[in-house]
Amino acid sequence: MADEVIAPVQLPTHAYLESLGISFRKMTFPNTTEKGALSVARVLGNVVTPRQVVKSLMFETGSDEIILVLVGGDQNVISGSLKKVVGDRNVRMASRDRIHDVTGYQVGSIPPFSWQPPDFRTIIDTSLLDEPLLAVGSGTWGHEILLTPADLVRASSAKSANLTGIDVPAQVLPAAAAVAHPIPSATNSHEAPSSVEIPSGIEISKLHAHVGAEVCVRGWLSNERSSGGMLFLELRDGSGFLQAAVEKSSVGEECWDNAQRLTRESSCYVRGIVRADKRAPTGIELTVSDLKVIQLAENYPIGRKEYGPEFLFNLRHLHVRSKLPWAILRIRDEVFHRFTEFLRNEGYLRTDTPILQPIHCEDSTQLFETDYFGDPMYLSQSGQLYLEALLHGLGKVYDFGPVFRAEQSKTRKHLCEFWMLDWETPFADQSAAEDLLEGMIKHVLAAVLEHRRQELEILKRDVTALQRARDTRFVRLELRDAITILNEHYGMSFAADDDLSAEAEEKLGDHFGIPVFVKNYPFSKKAFYMKHYGDIDGIERAICADLIAPEGAGEVATCAVRENSYENLVRNLRDRGQSAEEYSWYLDVRRYGGVPHAGGGIGPERMVRWLTGVHHIREAIPFPRTLVRRTP
Repeated sequence: MADEVIAPVQLPTHAYLESLGISFRKMTFPNTTEKGALSVARVLGNVVTPRQVVKSLMFETGSDEIILVLVGGDQNVISGSLKKVVGDRNVRMASRDRIHDVTGYQVGSIPPFSWQPPDFRTIIDTSLLDEPLLAVGSGTWGHEILLTPADLVRASSAKSANLTGIDVPAQVLPAAAAVAHPIPSATNSHEAPSSVEIPSGIEISKLHAHVGAEVCVRGWLSNERSSGGMLFLELRDGSGFLQAAVEKSSVGEECWDNAQRLTRESSCYVRGIVRADKRAPTGIELTVSDLKVIQLAENYPIGRKEYGPEFLFNLRHLHVRSKLPWAILRIRDEVFHRFTEFLRNEGYLRTDTPILQPIHCEDSTQLFETDYFGDPMYLSQSGQLYLEALLHGLGKVYDFGPVFRAEQSKTRKHLCEFWMLDWETPFADQSAAEDLLEGMIKHVLAAVLEHRRQELEILKRDVTALQRARDTRFVRLELRDAITILNEHYGMSFAADDDLSAEAEEKLGDHFGIPVFVKNYPFSKKAFYMKHYGDIDGIERAICADLIAPEGAGEVATCAVRENSYENLVRNLRDRGQSAEEYSWYLDVRRYGGVPHAGGGIGPERMVRWLTGVHHIREAIPFPRTLVRRTP
């Protein structure tokens, strides 16, 4: 392009631009001075901020080469970066006389951007390419030209370079470069824009791989503190937390003002250099070069003081942004992922069972009833009965979804809506069911301990018991032996045909310090579909086990052998006052090719409660539904 340039004494800048086919608007600043010519202007409804005004700075090297540098109006050129780009340690700002000698202009250090003799090098700071519109000096004070970055590149045949402190090799730009990674300004317009430019960003969790690079981070302000001319912003983007440092002397006025006016939970785009810093909470820090506000948040109703749980659950829709819920729910995500990963690796097929069911699976007193076109239906307590039907066609199967139980309970272990993972295995016995469940729990434990260390640290979770459970075979204990331990060591008075209380489960968990399979409960305390037998003590016992976790977690999962005899299952139903006709489809499974099979269910929220160490299970689900809570 250099050989096409016509000196401004022969052709004015705007005519030169027209010769290149570049459209522009000329605007005039009345009564401008050298310091005021680059002030904010409004042209045809477009706001041109100081960030969008181009400064054309002239430098010369030790070999007397002239370099024209184009930068934004609110940026400082860091000479160290320019020296690296140019490859000359003797780069210095050109004097007024030197500029006049080579350009013929008496304009201080701001000659017209388009005037580029063949022996000039022109370097455009990459930040200018992020702007939708630029205001560029025409070479005459008080006159500016509005054009796009693509026009700027085409007019100057420049090379781009990052002049904000990082060594980036200059690259030749195309004749009509597209605007790359813009940081748009905030808007108060309620009209849908014709096109919204969202800058590409790097997730905070991935910034360790970008140390030394300039990146854009998009997120919310979680916290901030100041120290003299420094602002330290704690940013959150969902993937993690980041400390961003804004130094007043190193950024432009607009960037500093934006950083100062951010309120807690305001959203923003931030650009800067990623630096390793052991003093930072996560070991890295962002040195900010630019910041744009997306939305300023109103006065956030959750302050930085201690609140009671009811207050925070009333504002659960906002409190989920805080670090503790963030850590808990990310561990929950790991648990859900690893459950399905384990079962898939074991050859189990994930399938779906109905939420609306015509019969109960566990306890008819715990059903949520709904009207189904004039007939009663019930929200599912479990998908197990349907899984048993699917087993005979698909083999090893599981489902994973929400279930509902209308328990009149306010304990810290109960929810009315929660998730359940049920699985069924053909040709399996109780021992196989326990081994599968243990393998699944250990797979989850290992993954959480490896991949969620940051979250566990935020929760200040002592992981000793989790590590022991991961590395030690779980205890297998007959219920009669568990009762003996409880009665002799803890002064309890259970009879042989009693069920265990929540307190008793906690005692057993603490007694062994690892998960315990408590086996073979009285059949009268368990579901009708379990296979059962007469024990030597005269008690009819179900072939089953509850898995009890330590540290007060209590029962987290169950497994059992299913009754595969048609006649026995009919007898079980009638003994409990249930209609065999209502379960006819379930009984058909036994009539047509039934096989021995076993399965189980696990409550992920109970697992999350144990793994995170939280007091109440309501913290283990995003929006809890309990006997006393239905909102938000």
